[in-house]
Amino acid sequence: MIVNDTGLALINKPSGITSFKALSGIKRAVGHGKVGHAGTLDKFAEGLLLVAVGKSTRLISVLENLSKRYEGTIRFGTSTTTLDPEGEIVGETAVPTLETIENTIPHFIGEIMQVPPAFSAVHVNGKRAYQRTLAGEAVELQPRPVHIYSLNITSWEEPFLSIEVECSKGTYIRSLARDIGEYAGSSAYLTSLRRTAIGDFSVDDAVDPQDFDPSRHLLTIREFIGFLPEVGICRVDEESAGKILNGVPFKSEWLSEEQQKTLIALFDPQEMFIGLVEWKGGEWKYRMVAEGGNR
Repeated sequence: MIVNDTGLALINKPSGITSFKALSGIKRAVGHGKVGHAGTLDKFAEGLLLVAVGKSTRLISVLENLSKRYEGTIRFGTSTTTLDPEGEIVGETAVPTLETIENTIPHFIGEIMQVPPAFSAVHVNGKRAYQRTLAGEAVELQPRPVHIYSLNITSWEEPFLSIEVECSKGTYIRSLARDIGEYAGSSAYLTSLRRTAIGDFSVDDAVDPQDFDPSRHLLTIREFIGFLPEVGICRVDEESAGKILNGVPFKSEWLSEEQQKTLIALFDPQEMFIGLVEWKGGEWKYRMVAEGGNR
């Protein structure tokens, strides 16, 4: 039996396992380890993982650029070492009023500077921040810009605030909870988190890891490329496709029509994906070339 071994899977990661662990069943099902995900979820968190399989892993960098949507619950008046329920409680403060929190929220919408958690996978001098923190080192992480597109309160049952967030890549909702708490004159940590969407991919269409079937749950490159708003689609003729697959420097005349986007997915006349080109430095350059093409 031939097993589909290339494509994109929408996986609904349960709470209590790492994102890496969630991939183990997918690897067994497709029969190889060329599997990766776009955007890690912490162990306590649940929700949508975009899992690229086979040659699709070369598109992870594009998938990672998509915005993300979350549902989460923040507990005010308490802080933990990890900014989530898995850490040790390190502080107790007064719980702010809902009015104070509502006045705080607008300060965190738009582009903000955010310091990642000390317990995170951010690299610090060649090692992950959490590895240095666990080793007892004092980790000083620099703030970096992230974008909060929307931040809405959905319920308040003191001291718990439920929120919905849409944000850019690189945003830590744990840090957002911490910062909202501090701005409100209190402390806070994230008690639960569920990722509901990545770009136009929804957790409603995702499958639990143990139910994954590559014959049913892998979107082909042609199917999922249309969900990437920054990527245009262009078909090239057979002769040009052959040159692309052989790495011949790309020529703009191979594009069948004028392109409005700076990143273009290339397909041959049989709808086989053959590469990705990017407008850079005044010319089209290869971002990647498929090995023999893939659907």
